Amino acid sequence: MINDLQEKLRKYLNSEERINHSVRVADLAVELAKIYKIDEQKAYVAGIFHDMAKEITFEKAIQITREYNYSLSESELLNNKLLHAPIGALLAQYELKIDDKDIIMAIRWHTTGKAEMSILEKIIYLADISEPGRKHPELMQIQELAKQNINKAMLLAVKFSLKKLIESERSIDPKSVECYNYFTKN
Repeated sequence: MINDLQEKLRKYLNSEERINHSVRVADLAVELAKIYKIDEQKAYVAGIFHDMAKEITFEKAIQITREYNYSLSESELLNNKLLHAPIGALLAQYELKIDDKDIIMAIRWHTTGKAEMSILEKIIYLADISEPGRKHPELMQIQELAKQNINKAMLLAVKFSLKKLIESERSIDPKSVECYNYFTKN
């Protein structure tokens, strides 16, 4: 099964670096799924396909949204780094025929996060930001914290992401702000 999923991923990604990142995210997602006692196969599938739309051009992304009647938010239109999450969810659902809503939503929210995330959504968000290929000390701390307290790890991860966006003077998606506010209270 794992080799089949990786082969499917290769139809969407050309970069070995991006493919290796996706495999590391999937592996970490399975590790976290074991800790939080959720379906490991779902975690692997969401992890392996979370960035499947990462190499799609802006023009192709817009074409996909039209084809599947998806309305992009203003924030997604302004920051095309956010586009790969909703586009990936659409491709997973309509092209790969993944009909599991949990997996689709984990792919959809892995970049911005949101308030009231499911355990799988949190796992994919955290596995993406803190997979072992990322050597930043704060990210390694997030990975370790994710194994102990997923909500505290989410707060630290969202805080890290917001800080990076502010430092680079990029716009912040309102869902990321909602996510931060939610985890400050939980």
